[in-house]
Amino acid sequence: MRTRRYRNRRIGDFLKELHLVEGINTGIPIAIREIKKNGSPLPIFLTDEDRTFFSVIIPIHEAFINNDYLNSKLEDIKKKRRKSKKRRKKQRKKLLKRKRLRQKRQLRQ
Repeated sequence: MRTRRYRNRRIGDFLKELHLVEGINTGIPIAIREIKKNGSPLPIFLTDEDRTFFSVIIPIHEAFINNDYLNSKLEDIKKKRRKSKKRRKKQRKKLLKRKRLRQKRQLRQ
């Protein structure tokens, strides 16, 4: 017996946009076929006897675990964030300095 009740429409719509599923009760076989093609580990499906919940664990592909390319990209992103953080600090200092100068000028007048 299969349930035709949607659990989370947003996830279903998202998977449809990615062409990973096509409609009611047909998405899981398509997703599993694509996962096998990709060489990824199979998903783990969790539910209870009454089918009051349904959960899927999708393990990460080995290629992404210790991938030097991905690690280097992550490092680049971290560096950019650090640079932008330093830049914001400098901008704040400049703005504070200008504000103090204006206040001094106003006090003199």
